[in-house]
Amino acid sequence: MAAGYRTLPEEIKREIDSLDGAPFVFGAINRYSEAERRATVARLQLSDASDGAAQGIPPATVGRWSRWNLEGWTKVWRDRPKTQQSFTHEVPNYRGNGYHDVSWTRDVWDKSRWFGEQVEAQLTLHDDVPDVSIGIVQKAIQGPFESHREHEFRYLASLSREWFGQARLFRVGDEGIPDIPNDSLGWDPLPPGSIDQIREYVTSRYGSTLPAREIEIMIDRFESVESLRPEQRLIGSSGLHRYIGYKFGPDFVAFENARIGNALYVLRGGLGVTESTLSDGALD
Repeated sequence: MAAGYRTLPEEIKREIDSLDGAPFVFGAINRYSEAERRATVARLQLSDASDGAAQGIPPATVGRWSRWNLEGWTKVWRDRPKTQQSFTHEVPNYRGNGYHDVSWTRDVWDKSRWFGEQVEAQLTLHDDVPDVSIGIVQKAIQGPFESHREHEFRYLASLSREWFGQARLFRVGDEGIPDIPNDSLGWDPLPPGSIDQIREYVTSRYGSTLPAREIEIMIDRFESVESLRPEQRLIGSSGLHRYIGYKFGPDFVAFENARIGNALYVLRGGLGVTESTLSDGALD
C-alpha cells in the first residue's frame, strides 16, 4: 500500500479550498474482490460487522503514519535556526555527602510534539456497485487550507493513503454522513510539460490505484495525440473508471477509456457527454 505524504499535494490544497469551509473526510473508493476485502480488513485489523461495515484503529505495523496515529510524533525542525536551551542536572558533591545542581546551555533544534489521536478507519460496501468498498478516515475536518495547519490535513490524508491507497475528499453532509460521489464525469487537468513530466505526474498521483500497464497506455495516447495540438491534456473519472481526454476548445473534449478498448468519445457544451461513439481504435 502507498505511503503517506512528505508534503500535501497542491491539488489537495485546491480541493480543500473549493469546499468553502464545508466539513469533509479523506477516503478512497476501491474495487475489491471478496478475498481482497477480507485481506484489507485483516491487514488493518478492523472488526467486521454483519452489515458489511468494518471499523477499528489500524495497528502500528501498517506503516509509520499508523504508528504516529497511535503513539504520536515528534517533529524536529531542522529548517529553522537553532535556539539556546538551558539544562540542569543534580550531581553528587565531589567531596563529602550531598548533591548540587550543574547548569549549562546549548543550541538545539526546535521541536513540536503531536500526540496520537487514535483515529479510526472504516471500510464499507458500496450500496449500489458490487465488489466496491468505501474506505473512510473517521475524522472530519474543515478548510480553508492554511500553511500553519498543513500538518492537520497531511496527517489525515496520509492515513487514508496508507490504509486505502488513495486520499480523496468526501464532503460530510448535515447528518454527518460522507457524500460518496456519483458516476458524473469530472476532469483533472494535467500540468503542462513534456511527456516524461506527464508520466512522472501520472505515476506519482495514480500509481497506487492504476496498473503500470494502464499508465503506459495513457502516456502512449497522450504522445500520439500531440500532433493535433490539444489545448490541454486531462484525466477524468466516472465511478471507478479512469479516462484520458484532450481539450481542443472551451467546450470540446475528446476522451477515451484506456482500460476498455480504444473507443473515442466527444464532450460538448459545458463538457456534457454526447450520445455517440466516434470510432474504435481512433488513436491507433
